[in-house]
Amino acid sequence: MQADRTIEFHAKFGTYYKTRVPKVGRDLCYDPVSCDLIVVGSSPEVYRLSLEQGRFLKPYSVLSPAINCVDRSDVHGLLAFGTESGTVECWDPRARSRAGVCDVAAKVGEKRGSLVVREEDESVEGVTALRFDADGLSLAAGTSGGYTALFDLRSSKPLYVKDQQYGQAIVDLRFHRTGEGSYLMAADSKILKVWEGGRRDGQLYASIEPPADINEVCLCPQSGLLMFATEQPRMHVYFVPALGPAPMWCSFLDSLTEELEETRREEVFEDYKFVTREELAQLGLSGLVGTNMVKAYMHGFFLDAQLYARSKAVMNPFEYEEYRKKKIRDKVENKMQERIARKEPLPKVNRELVEKIMQGKEEESKEEEGQNKKVRPTDKKKVASQSRLLQDDRFKALFEKPEFQIDKESSEYKLLHPSEAAMDRNAKRAEEEDGGEHFDEIAGLGSESESSEDEREDVAGKTMGGSEAL
Repeated sequence: MQADRTIEFHAKFGTYYKTRVPKVGRDLCYDPVSCDLIVVGSSPEVYRLSLEQGRFLKPYSVLSPAINCVDRSDVHGLLAFGTESGTVECWDPRARSRAGVCDVAAKVGEKRGSLVVREEDESVEGVTALRFDADGLSLAAGTSGGYTALFDLRSSKPLYVKDQQYGQAIVDLRFHRTGEGSYLMAADSKILKVWEGGRRDGQLYASIEPPADINEVCLCPQSGLLMFATEQPRMHVYFVPALGPAPMWCSFLDSLTEELEETRREEVFEDYKFVTREELAQLGLSGLVGTNMVKAYMHGFFLDAQLYARSKAVMNPFEYEEYRKKKIRDKVENKMQERIARKEPLPKVNRELVEKIMQGKEEESKEEEGQNKKVRPTDKKKVASQSRLLQDDRFKALFEKPEFQIDKESSEYKLLHPSEAAMDRNAKRAEEEDGGEHFDEIAGLGSESESSEDEREDVAGKTMGGSEAL
């Protein structure tokens, strides 16, 4: 169907035949029983083109000034026409007469709590999409306001009315049945929503939003493969495993979905704080272990961030004041450092590591000047990487925060630096030996002083005895 009122018939080799309809067409469908092509458009007449006789038959005439859509049921053969007036007219092609009329706009207005008065209200929502279910009893109608109503042909009241919430006209409707139940798919130009058709409340089951405006939706029978005709050159294809398996011609989609299901992802939420068992004990929350308040993870627990903040404030109410004073002190020190230019300022944290890195840089510079022995290429790479460590902002906290201070007494450090540990043990042993010799010298000096005092007493006794004899 073309915009110039032309209808083209195509075969494998290309265009087979062209014909024109009296009015601009909007929708068409084929009646396999009578071999008629039903064309509706911007007029109240329904044009019937007999493909058997090759001519137009007497048209049907509906009560509305224009018709937007048409659909045919394969069960009972009724033709349903969705009009601009918001009504759905069902016609029986065997009797060539109207079988019934349903005011969809009024029923949708009742569900929304508004009253439709056709004589006064000219902006009545028209019916833009129609679809019969495979059972022949269910009929879905979509309006220009973005509402979808599901009807049972035996009742004039809709089973439920659903809103797309975009305010766009419904462009296509589809019924889909699986082993778990039936579903109703409603699509406007923005989104496709899948409603559970088996339930009277029609809960939302899934939704798909392509990147371009939707014109029509094609559902592969007995599968979960959906194809969208949009305002783009390419078709948008989506596969929903919950709606059915993949078709036989693209069965690899099932294996892809199985691989995605096997991969499990650990979710870490932003509103949780990771704490160790020691930190949990410091906060006084050890009694929460084993409850739903904390979640065990690796070597600690996940704790609610708000609970952690409240507990931290209760345990140390002056922490914010200390933090504020520390920040002020750091700012003052930074300003003082800017005023007083130092050649090579050393940080307070890990000062020995910085001195070691700077010493390596000096040795490398001397080697380049020819004043020192040659340095191995591996040592050059090590010195270069260590010098970048001082310049990289990602490792700034290593030389600013006290919690990153290297503990040389830890067992991990001694395992990584066995030579330094051996040197420390030798130094301690040498200090102990030097201390023992010092104590021996002091003891020798004490014995010599005692002997000298005894000699003085003997000399004094002899002098006193000599004086008494005189």
